[in-house]
Amino acid sequence: MAMTKCKECGEGVSNKALKCPHCGIKKPGFNLKERIGGFSLIGMFFLALWAFGPESQNPQNEVSQNEKIQNNESCMEDIKCWGEKYSFKAGIECAVQIPKLTNFETKWINGFIEPKFSHFRWKDPDEKVVTYIGDKILFQNSYGAWQNYRYECDFDTKKEAVINVRANPGRL
Repeated sequence: MAMTKCKECGEGVSNKALKCPHCGIKKPGFNLKERIGGFSLIGMFFLALWAFGPESQNPQNEVSQNEKIQNNESCMEDIKCWGEKYSFKAGIECAVQIPKLTNFETKWINGFIEPKFSHFRWKDPDEKVVTYIGDKILFQNSYGAWQNYRYECDFDTKKEAVINVRANPGRL
């Protein structure tokens, strides 16, 4: 019999228990087999979505290498296209750096599918540096109070690296 923590109250309970002896919740613990099964189901869903999504059904989406190069060059001049192209990578890299701006706790307040950076603009169009901007974080102050912050992240799209981050109290 393996012990685990109750998912409701956190007390020790058998992973085979049908009811927690401390708080009374049904099926208080998940065993490894149940967890792996759950993650496998989620993985299979995303695999099916990728394999059978609309992109795979339409042969007209196939683009020649020359067209891809031309599309990329025209995209380089358009901030909307270029900013969206690097928004995922920049969002991951920048989100790591923003909380390092404070000595206290931080809390991201964006939703599960909502991006952390809602705006972007050119910092240096010649060097292809884009500034990503957002306001979905709370910084804790020295008294323990939480305050909304607006943050910016300069992202070099050539090197795919963060150059600088800034944060100031307030919202967009």
